Parts: sequence; C-alpha cells; structure tokens
Amino acid sequence: MYQILFRLPEFLPFVGGAPIYGYGLMMVLGFFLAMELAKYLARRSKLDPEIFANAALIGLLAGVAGARLSHVLENLSDYTRHDLSFTRTSLTPSTSAAAGSRTMEASCWRSPP
Repeated sequence: MYQILFRLPEFLPFVGGAPIYGYGLMMVLGFFLAMELAKYLARRSKLDPEIFANAALIGLLAGVAGARLSHVLENLSDYTRHDLSFTRTSLTPSTSAAAGSRTMEASCWRSPP
C-alpha cells in the first residue's frame, strides 16, 4: 500500500494540497464500517442503534484525547523545550485504541432495572 494515496486539489480552502495517507484512510473506513455493523446488529436485537453510534463517537474522541495525553506524558522532555511546537508530533495508535475501547465499554454499560 502506498503511504500517500493522493493529494487534495489546490483550490480547496485551508486543506488544498494536503496528502491523504493510506493508513489514516483505512482507519476511518474501519471505524465507520464497525459503527454501521454495530447499528445493524443493534436493530436486529431490537436495541436502540443510536446508543451504539453515540458510544462509538465518544470512544473515538476519548481515544484521540487519550493517545495525545499518553504521547505528551511519554515525551514530556520534548514538550518542555522552547524550540518545538506542540502540534508537530504524532499520536500513539495502541494508546488511542485502548482509551477508546475503555470509554466505549463505560458508555454502553447500564445498571440493571
């Protein structure tokens, strides 16, 4: 698989010329397919599919935030230097998956009636 699949057209404001990476595109595609599968299985089990959609989005946001926090804590010395920008580093995929899955479990959990 190519690292950069294509670049966005230059005429688009703010994002013109930005590369679209294969790994990121596959992650987004996998996320949306998993969310649609969860909604389908929820409808088949006569559950509210919106609960699963909300849990997936909350898990995605918590995963990104947890990965960023983990990365900052692991590389704290790099962030305390004055010559580096805060936005130039990447996220840790394994930490993102762990934080996202734990948040999704917590948001789907219900106490018995």
